[in-house]
Amino acid sequence: MKVITATSGSFEASPNFVAFGFSRLRAAFQGMTSGYQAYCVYADLDAMTDVQLEAKGISRADLPGLAMKTITDAC
Repeated sequence: MKVITATSGSFEASPNFVAFGFSRLRAAFQGMTSGYQAYCVYADLDAMTDVQLEAKGISRADLPGLAMKTITDAC
């Protein structure tokens, strides 16, 4: 059986790799948070009755679009 060992300095990431990794991580986090914000808006509107929505001039079919609009307007 072959044993593989690694020392603390055996792997060094290039600066480009590190920057690319952080930017992708940041973009993924922003995507998750904006998706969660859209979900919260949708859930709040969906909890309203049809009469409440109609009083605000919103139909139930508009809910997904309104939820997405809130996060696209925030950017």
